[in-house]
Amino acid sequence: MKKLPFISIFSFLIVTFFFSGCATSKQIIGRPIDETKVNQIKDGVTNLNDIISMFGAPQTESSIGNKTLYIYKYCIVEGSGFSTGYIASTSTKQSCDELTVTFDSDAVVEAHSYQKDPNR
Repeated sequence: MKKLPFISIFSFLIVTFFFSGCATSKQIIGRPIDETKVNQIKDGVTNLNDIISMFGAPQTESSIGNKTLYIYKYCIVEGSGFSTGYIASTSTKQSCDELTVTFDSDAVVEAHSYQKDPNR
C-alpha cells in the first residue's frame, strides 16, 4: 500500500477547510399572542370586533357553514447547518403558539382554544 505524502494530506485539509461552512437562521412568523388578552375572551360574550381590537387581523380566516374561524399563530423557526465538500448536516427547531377562535353566525365567540409551546 502506497502512503500519501504529507503535502497531499495537508492540501486536502486546506481545500476541505475553504469549501466548508456554517450557517444559522432565525425566522419569526406572526406576532406574539398576549396571554392576558386571551384570558379576557369570554365564550358567548366577546365578539369579532373585540377579537380584532385585541389581536389584529388573523393569519388565517375560514368559514365552516355559518361559523367563522380565526387562527392566530406566533412561531419561531431556528435552523443551523454545516457542510464540507463531503459532509452536510442541518437541523431545524420550531416553536409555535396558536390561538383559534370560532364565531357563531352573529359574530360572537362560540369557542376558543390557546396552545402555548411548552419549550418557550
